[in-house]
Amino acid sequence: FSIKLSFFIMARLQFAGATGILATALVLILGVTQYYSTSNPERRLKEALRVAGTPPVRYPGEEHKITFPDAGYTNPIPSIVPHTHRVLSALGASQARTSQAYEHLPDLTYQDVAETITRSLKSSFGQEILDSRKLSDASDDSSILTWANTEPLSIVVNWANFDINTAKPYSTCFSAGSWSFIGSNNPGDPPASSSDTTTAYPICDFTNYDVFTSDVSSCWYQCQASDVTNTERFNFLKANVDTAVANINQMYRIPKLSSPLKFQWGSMANFANNALGYQDLTNVCSPSTFAYCETFLPASYCDSGVAGGNAVLNMVYKPYMWGGGLGGTCEYDQHGRPISLGFWAHLSLKDTITNLDAAGKTSAQKNSYLVGFATHEVNHGLGFNLGAFLDAGIVEKKPVYSGVGGTGTKEDDLWHFKKDTRLAKLAQVHFDCWDDDAWDGVPLMGAIEGGRDSHQNSFLFLEDVESYGTFEMNTPFTLAALEDTGHYLANYTYSQYPNWGAYQGCDFITTRCRTRGGTSLNNAYSIVSDDSECDRNFATSGDSKYSKCAAPDCGSKNKCHPECVVLTSDNAEEYTNLRPVMNGTDALLGSPKASGLLDKFNDFLNSELFQLVLPIVIWLVTWIVLFICRKLCCDSEASMIRFSHFVSGVFLVCGLALIALAGYMYYYRSVFEGVFTLAGIAGVAAFGFVIASQSVMQWLSATGTNRVVFKCTAFLSCTLLVLQFFVLAWIVLYNYALDSVQQNSSGGDKWDGHFLGMFMRPVESYLCESYRNCCWDPTLPEDGVCTTAHEGAVGAAIDDGSDPSRPSFCEYISGVASSSLSVGRGISPAGCAALDGVIQGFDRNECQAEFCASSTSGYEDFVTLAVASFRRNFNVIAGIFFILVIIQLEQMRVLRSLYDFHAYQEDEDKKLVERGRRESARMEQRENALRAREEADIREATKRSMEMTQV
Repeated sequence: FSIKLSFFIMARLQFAGATGILATALVLILGVTQYYSTSNPERRLKEALRVAGTPPVRYPGEEHKITFPDAGYTNPIPSIVPHTHRVLSALGASQARTSQAYEHLPDLTYQDVAETITRSLKSSFGQEILDSRKLSDASDDSSILTWANTEPLSIVVNWANFDINTAKPYSTCFSAGSWSFIGSNNPGDPPASSSDTTTAYPICDFTNYDVFTSDVSSCWYQCQASDVTNTERFNFLKANVDTAVANINQMYRIPKLSSPLKFQWGSMANFANNALGYQDLTNVCSPSTFAYCETFLPASYCDSGVAGGNAVLNMVYKPYMWGGGLGGTCEYDQHGRPISLGFWAHLSLKDTITNLDAAGKTSAQKNSYLVGFATHEVNHGLGFNLGAFLDAGIVEKKPVYSGVGGTGTKEDDLWHFKKDTRLAKLAQVHFDCWDDDAWDGVPLMGAIEGGRDSHQNSFLFLEDVESYGTFEMNTPFTLAALEDTGHYLANYTYSQYPNWGAYQGCDFITTRCRTRGGTSLNNAYSIVSDDSECDRNFATSGDSKYSKCAAPDCGSKNKCHPECVVLTSDNAEEYTNLRPVMNGTDALLGSPKASGLLDKFNDFLNSELFQLVLPIVIWLVTWIVLFICRKLCCDSEASMIRFSHFVSGVFLVCGLALIALAGYMYYYRSVFEGVFTLAGIAGVAAFGFVIASQSVMQWLSATGTNRVVFKCTAFLSCTLLVLQFFVLAWIVLYNYALDSVQQNSSGGDKWDGHFLGMFMRPVESYLCESYRNCCWDPTLPEDGVCTTAHEGAVGAAIDDGSDPSRPSFCEYISGVASSSLSVGRGISPAGCAALDGVIQGFDRNECQAEFCASSTSGYEDFVTLAVASFRRNFNVIAGIFFILVIIQLEQMRVLRSLYDFHAYQEDEDKKLVERGRRESARMEQRENALRAREEADIREATKRSMEMTQV
């Protein structure tokens, strides 16, 4: 296509000389560059990277464990992001995307919900209740998920790790004294004894282990009798997980599959460049599930498909680490829907059963005790995590403050569900928040709660199963969040009524429960039969983090705030009328949009195809505009001169702009010198000077007739044109490489074999050292390190890749030897002070405050902002160069036409002069001839006269 386009251009130009060859070269350079960027398997693998949230961060003094009544037992702590995910992400791996066959999805697009609430919700309580609670069952729009084009979610639980014959080696404790490995990589042989120090990995020390404070690398653990799963313990866990899965299957529907869910065979030697060391496993059903979920899938899942299921939940049991759990996604389909999930149970089944028995719980109570815990983790795997929210484009980061209206102390920067999401609209109804100025979307969990980002904010959604609250309810808010990802249709009839914060206004949201603004409704509800209807207990008194919340006005009385109303057998109608948020269906929000692509148009704008098509479109449009201008304005010598002078003026302005840009970069050289050396900045200025000089020469050539001047101008123009082609190609390649830095900001080995690796390693090292220089926490000593936990990291290399304060962090990230702070690589301290104004969105004070807490995510955010800043400049420069190249080609054609015109005029003038000279010569010859004849006649007459006289 590039070649055909180039010959088309040459045909339109009516010549096939150097200009046509250069046009062909440019289009081919762009085409090859884009082909390389889309065919590079390493880049494709890393572009699929999805991290299921961020590591938990411990803030001393904030306890969120819940004490079980009557037994002194601590409930499991729900969390996300298995250590395996973080390790593999650090190694550059990502979950696979396996294509599945759907009935409707090829025509579906994933769009932000554009529907608004369809009628006023105002009443005496600030709302008008909507009666319709039925899901839509039909639609003419194939992008709408309906009852007709979806099927129930059907999660199949894979218990392979609980069978010694099918479990991943060393994943589960099957007998006392056996060994279990913590980590995702191939551990080799286990220790010979508890004192063996010759193995590749040490023996774990969990004596004082805490998930939020301990830093655990890969290690061996010797199983105790209490860690082994017997029949009772397995059945207890299975009953709870099966119940949770059954409940979830009722709540969600997915687009209909036209054939069974099917995984693919693969070799672990090819997974993430054999980062895990399992090269001997050459035929694994779903390498991504094996790597991320630490589980073997049955062979039938790859041969014939998953019978009766459209998603797989893989169970992992390691009870010796801490009393909690983790959940995440291990594999997606081609649209981004999670199809392989992981649930890591780290609680002790033995201790749990013992304490429940001590509390006198029945078998039914025990078999439902972990249902909320399991539901929480499975929801993470289904997509309730920051990575999925970012992929769907439904969250944005905003600062939060302790006071109303952005007053008080800035406490954090939290990810918020955008205002137009389904979750946010339901929250607006529930909290009765209709002030557009105060309404800012719904924040996710913050640092003070421990889990952060990938959970519901416990101060707002105390009762929700995805928060760290006390009630583990499946509220409409979590169902709406998963609908917002574009992969599910929720059945809200299976959700539970939320109460906390109802009708408390926008300030309740923005201050995260510090202010209850619905005081005017404190007596709005009148009991039906008993004072207990107002005596709701939210059970927050035992948890110190809720001490900041304004107390609800509940108690045993005959009138109370709607938030306090308790559902009884006598007030069901009154209670449900006060909970309009249960209308989380198409009656309130409109049917959810579907699929795994963000929006076909927006996705195309961000696609590699668009990056390839855009230059060609610009090229053609520019040529068409120039062709029209030439036809309209270049029909005479005077008009061609005007056109040429206009182009010369454009070049003069661009040359001066380049000189100004070089001056700007020199002024901020502390910021730019890592990307452009002083010699490079001087080169930009020199190039601008040459461009400006060329414009002056072209101006003279357009009106002059001197052949030497014209030939010098043509030589300079052709030289610069070739140089501009190379500069444009360099900008395109550099932009691509910056894209690699942004997308793969971990692991310097990503540059191995990269065609710009030698060049980009120092660039990324510069960015990394700049981050360390500018964002270093001033409270840390110069040789100090952060204390955030990075459990399950693969050896010291992953520790270096997880903690930006470590001396070898930048070496691990970029592959270039790191510096100490004293060396001062990267942006200088003076440059750091200017970054706030140079890099849009960067806040140095905030970056320093979160240096340790943000771990690698802080560096990734910095890279994103820095790369975006550089790319904005490069995109402008590349666009200017691209258009200038086209204009210069046309300028050369016009100058050639003018030269030919001038040469023709000169030749005509010479011919006219020569014709006049010849005519003058002929006239002179004729006159001479006449004169000679006259003289001859006179002589003849004189002779005759003399003869007559003689006679």
